[in-house]
Amino acid sequence: MEKRIKILILAVVVLHTVNLSAQDDFYYSEIGVNGGLSAYAGDLGLNVTKNFQPSLGLIYRQKFDTRFAVHGNWQMTRLHYEQQAEHFIDNSYNIIDLCGEFNFLDLERKVYRPFSRGYSTFIFGGPSFLLQKYENEPLLAAGITAGVGLKLIISNSLNLNIILAQRLYFSDKLEGLKAYNNPKGLNGSNPLNNDLMTTLTVAITFNFWKKDCDCHF
Repeated sequence: MEKRIKILILAVVVLHTVNLSAQDDFYYSEIGVNGGLSAYAGDLGLNVTKNFQPSLGLIYRQKFDTRFAVHGNWQMTRLHYEQQAEHFIDNSYNIIDLCGEFNFLDLERKVYRPFSRGYSTFIFGGPSFLLQKYENEPLLAAGITAGVGLKLIISNSLNLNIILAQRLYFSDKLEGLKAYNNPKGLNGSNPLNNDLMTTLTVAITFNFWKKDCDCHF
């Protein structure tokens, strides 16, 4: 009888341990770095596939649950254009995005939840602000950003993000020089004749601020 009780206790402990190991912790916050490529589209009429520039940044994400979150993103990139010696642009940009996010799957690894996964595609959108130089003077442009991405849980503390963001600014001055701004005279007749900036980045984020365990033993 005593032997059976010991075996029963051992079985309960083993099952309890397996159950806990299958339940990853939920973290409210993430912070990380990203890097990738950017592409400008505007009055210069450049082919975006031939004008990729490096892009680096930081991202902070605040999660409300497994589906909804917000993030702040700082991105640094540039526009480089050289046709001849007298036609040269090398302008740098600092971009800040404030976006809401929606995951299409419950982003957590819970074996007992049918729609939970260690990965999820997501969409996001919100305001965007770009700081640049225009005729050697600082200029702040506002706009909107929208995009899609993929999140992947690598470990209990590490995540991988692939993010494609499209930004439309209420400005037509990303070229940085008046000579290249609105050369075809469309600004007055076409309200959509503004500049765009696209980025494709890969981000590594680290989890912190762990949710208190609501387990019942």
